[in-house]
Amino acid sequence: SRGASLNAEASVSSDIPFDARRLFLALDEPDIASVLGRLVDALLATPGVPEALEAGPVLERLLSPGEAHVDQIGADACVLHLRSPGVAGVRLAMATLARPLELRGQTVRWLCLVLAPRDRPVQEVRVIEQLRRLASDDAYRAYIDRATDPGALAPWLDARLRQPKGTLTARDLMRPSLGRVGPDDPLPQLVGRMAAHGVDCVGVTDSERRLVGQVTAAGLFTHGVPDFFQQLRSVSFIPEFDPFERYFAEEGGLSVGDVLEPEFSAVPPEATVLEVVFELSVKNRTKVFVVEDGRLSGVGDRIRVL
Repeated sequence: SRGASLNAEASVSSDIPFDARRLFLALDEPDIASVLGRLVDALLATPGVPEALEAGPVLERLLSPGEAHVDQIGADACVLHLRSPGVAGVRLAMATLARPLELRGQTVRWLCLVLAPRDRPVQEVRVIEQLRRLASDDAYRAYIDRATDPGALAPWLDARLRQPKGTLTARDLMRPSLGRVGPDDPLPQLVGRMAAHGVDCVGVTDSERRLVGQVTAAGLFTHGVPDFFQQLRSVSFIPEFDPFERYFAEEGGLSVGDVLEPEFSAVPPEATVLEVVFELSVKNRTKVFVVEDGRLSGVGDRIRVL
């Protein structure tokens, strides 16, 4: 029983090794609920998880969009994470799937399940970020996909999932950038990408990925509006007015460099979360760009920090 296995480990620390009992390779299940059921059972048998947690209610919470959070960590890789009181530390179960399944509209070949205590969000964020790095690295991804022995792969994963000590940093919080955007790119192409991805600010880089500026949705709006429009408090008295007519007429011939904003906020990967929050709130930046060795590495924004 789970109680017996817990008693066998009298002292349960918050940091336990990731082992083969919580790793499933080429798992072949008919649907995502069945996969989650296997992961939940594995997590509930882990030392440091309260016996009061039962598989049925936990699975129900995971399948409810309002309960569990989903982070996409790769093209077809996701992390479901759930917070629960009484958990001794972050607990992880992971599965690679024999065939792709759908989770909340996303195609999934990797699925990771994280159960975390409510009072240790830094640990949770770091584990998810380390999983993101594994899933986005082509060499690591290929190595894991080829693996057939959970007993051999689990220690390798454990060594890479060990949580570093210290303050949460920009590296832990950043998202991947939208992809390279150069000053000579056609503006309509960039606007389409921003709209498709729901992004309101992008960094613009040169051919060596050095930041040269940013393009924001607010800046694009302003570009098409006559100067007098910016002085008005209301346009309610204007019955017919299309301030963007000039913008749409010119847009086809514009490049990104024509609307480039040279002012932006950049921080190194080692910047603390407080430094990132300072840029976002006190300086009122939409995005903070994370720059490593002079090159754009990722972006941080308010939603990611929240």
